[in-house]
Parts: sequence; C-alpha cells; structure tokens
Amino acid sequence: MLRRSQPFLLEIAANSYPLVRWNSMIRRTLMRRAYNSGRWERARHYANQIISKPKEQQLARSVIIRSYWNQGDYSKARELNTCWNNEFDHLFNRNSKTSMTAEDGTQTHSSQVKEWHIGQPLPLKLFEFDEYEMENNFSQEGNRVWMRHPNGWTFWDMPEQYKLEK
Repeated sequence: MLRRSQPFLLEIAANSYPLVRWNSMIRRTLMRRAYNSGRWERARHYANQIISKPKEQQLARSVIIRSYWNQGDYSKARELNTCWNNEFDHLFNRNSKTSMTAEDGTQTHSSQVKEWHIGQPLPLKLFEFDEYEMENNFSQEGNRVWMRHPNGWTFWDMPEQYKLEK
C-alpha cells in the first residue's frame, strides 16, 4: 500500500492554496490557541501579525482588546477601542458586569450593576463599612441579618429564633 508523506501533502496543498493564505490560517490558529489557553501576550503577538490583512483585521483587533481586558489593563483596552472608532463598545458593555476603573482611577460600575443596586432593599439603620472590626459590619432587623461591605449590602433571612448576638 502506498503511503503519502507529510511533505508530499503539504506540497499538494501549497500548490492548490496560495501560501499567503496558509500563513494567515496558521497564525490565526496559533493566535486562537494562545488566547484560549490564557497566554495573552502570545495571542497579541500573533494578532499583530495578521491585523494588516483586511479579512483578519476585526478578529485580530478583538483578540488584542480582549487580551488587554483579561490582563486587567482596562486603560489600554479603552485606548485601543477609541483608536479603532469605538468598534468594540459592545465588548465593554458585556464584559463590565461588576466594576471598572474610570480614567481618573476611581471605581465605577456598569449601568447594569447600577440598576441592580437601585433595586436592592436597604436596612432601616444605615452605617458605614468598618474595615478594621468586621463584626461592626453586621446588624439584625427582625429575622433579617444585614452585612455591610465596601460595595453595598447583603442580607440573609434567618429563622425566627436566630439572634445575631449569640
């Protein structure tokens, strides 16, 4: 039985499909593998190699922005998004489920999180978060136990006989 070797197959493939497309396809595959395995810098390296090709440009830009976002470099991700005509605003809206850092360094929340905060109940007696004495961050109103944390309030409905002081 005749067995074909790897170089023979590559020779046939190269003759039937332009080598430039093979290079792009290989770089795209390497970029995807690096991104999916969490190697953000390597993914950006391959993305930068194919970003000049019109058919690959949007994917490469997306990988670059997402990799900066995943590394926590939000300012660089926003800067690139601005350079690319805010083409990836939808990624920022979808990925900013919790908190972000504004350009001036203050913590901000996405519109979705702000809506959640507005709709949450609050205890009758409000107090500030105490970062030194954690037990000062708890209170009880009836059978509801409240906990104050830096981002707001959390509560638990406990059995009637439960007393926080115990």
